Amino acid sequence: ILQDAQINCNKLGLDFTTVLSNTNTCYNPNKEGESCGKCGSCQERLLAFNTLGIKDPVPYSTSYEELIKNVLESEKNFQNSKK
Repeated sequence: ILQDAQINCNKLGLDFTTVLSNTNTCYNPNKEGESCGKCGSCQERLLAFNTLGIKDPVPYSTSYEELIKNVLESEKNFQNSKK
């Protein structure tokens, strides 16, 4: 989905970062509108941006670097549990 968004933003002459910074998929944002980084939606979003090598432009209530570390560890544990 993010790859398609990049392609279409380029075709339309839109800035991908600006467009995606105006989206929020978090199930439980705080009062300031920051994403929690812990819900399923946030984790999938973090993984998707990480896969593309792009930092998610939305604000998170926790350090982005810590969130990426935790979500990658969770994904690794999940993949290992399927073996």
